[in-house]
Amino acid sequence: MFSLFYNLAKIINFINASAVIALLVMIIVSLFKPVKLPNYDDIYDYVKRCFMVSLIFMFASWLVVSAQDETSIFKMYSTIAGGFRDMGMFWFVVAITYMITPFVISIAGNGREELRKPFNLFRNHAFIMGAICALISFLLKID
Repeated sequence: MFSLFYNLAKIINFINASAVIALLVMIIVSLFKPVKLPNYDDIYDYVKRCFMVSLIFMFASWLVVSAQDETSIFKMYSTIAGGFRDMGMFWFVVAITYMITPFVISIAGNGREELRKPFNLFRNHAFIMGAICALISFLLKID
């Protein structure tokens, strides 16, 4: 049961990350080529929903582990902490990418005002996701 919830959380987080990276690529391509851009609010809602579902599955795996015997709890807590750490580091990298990309785009002279909103939304969201994952990883790290 633990591995089911844990793997579902990682898969959903991967899908979430893929959506964020695909959006970044679409925004960059739209700077150089006329492309119909998606509604950013819909994509932002999707990304938030995916992240919440992955957190729910991670917490479910945490609860399942908490019902185990004492010797296996610490080993599985370490596994969950590693998963949260990996997710947190990934989201911090995404947030930094969303900070640097608008700067590079504006230096290149292709910056448009309508592109600022999605960059700001996704950058803030990525920092929040990274902070939540890092905090939970820190709380679960038992030595």
